[in-house]
Amino acid sequence: MISNFIEKLFNIRSEERVKSYLMFAYIFLIIASLLILKPIRNSLFLVNIGIYQLPYAYTLVAITAVLFIKIYSIYSNRIRLNILIRYTLVFFMVTLVIIWILLYLNYQTDWFLYVIFIWVAIFGVMVTSQFWLLANYVFNAREAKRLFGFIGAGGISGGIFGGYLTNWVAPLIGTEQMMFFCLFFWLLCLVILQVVWKETARFNYNETIIQNKRLKEAILSSGPLKTVLESRHLLFIAGIVGVGALIAAFVDYQYSFIASKQISGKDDLTAFFGFWLSNLSFISLLFQFFLTGRILKYFGITASLHFLPVGISLAALAIFISPSLLSAITIKVAEGSFKQSINKASVELLYLPITSHIKNQAKAFIDVCTVVAFDGAQGAPFLLSQSSGSSGM
Repeated sequence: MISNFIEKLFNIRSEERVKSYLMFAYIFLIIASLLILKPIRNSLFLVNIGIYQLPYAYTLVAITAVLFIKIYSIYSNRIRLNILIRYTLVFFMVTLVIIWILLYLNYQTDWFLYVIFIWVAIFGVMVTSQFWLLANYVFNAREAKRLFGFIGAGGISGGIFGGYLTNWVAPLIGTEQMMFFCLFFWLLCLVILQVVWKETARFNYNETIIQNKRLKEAILSSGPLKTVLESRHLLFIAGIVGVGALIAAFVDYQYSFIASKQISGKDDLTAFFGFWLSNLSFISLLFQFFLTGRILKYFGITASLHFLPVGISLAALAIFISPSLLSAITIKVAEGSFKQSINKASVELLYLPITSHIKNQAKAFIDVCTVVAFDGAQGAPFLLSQSSGSSGM
């Protein structure tokens, strides 16, 4: 009954049912794990290091990501996409085990907590970027316009599940033990990746590789930065993604600042972050089910990109008028809900006209380097504001 309603709502055809549900499950598990890791990271950092060091963390994320994407771009067009995604997931699984062991041994030095902060940030942008790149090969352009709203709902649903799971379970078993859920989720993702690639994606991937074979040498020699700079379309995407990241980081800083001042205790802070991340994901899910598809259909991609900045601007008035915990929650929910639903689907559709080899390099560069570079750029004004004594609300 529910499946029939969903299929009618998103116009999922019978031949698309299996791959649609598998991709829904994939992004569900990825975002659920991210919504577990973010509260863990935030609570560990804020309790042990403090909110005033957060701008340094933003800056270090930017520097590290530049080095990371440099290495990643070397292999992105030399290794088949499914193998690259598999290696990436295995890398994060192994490093997560190492992180858990050190935390279990109560090794919580400042530098290690900075490493965790950076690691979670790179995981968030890297793995989700790879997922949407995979989705571009699982679905053709016509399918993507109909089904990306449904796929995006999978990520939002995962956010709801992961956040509420963290809120309920972290106070019972402890913050660090939540990492085992992530390991289990990523194992399931490896299984789904194998099935989806074998049944659908590899055929579309091979076809686009053949069609763009003549372009391969030119693109590989140019590098991702040059590729983006030489394309007006890619610069447009990079600008949208980068400004969105800048605003998101600013919202997150204000939200974390107020929460850390009013909530004490690592596990309680972890539960709070998980609870409200789930709430904003729930609102995003409502947007995704009832608004995203209709807005994209009737207003188009360009107009749909305006909903996020307008929503944040209106919510920012609450912070300006009354910088309380409630107003911080309001702007966080406004930013997260629009970003995960209407804005996310609109941005991903912008990549559809781009040829495969350009897309492989450019998307990873934009999704990782652009996001964290703008995050890092935001650290500077925060540090200046702290030095001038204006860090209080």
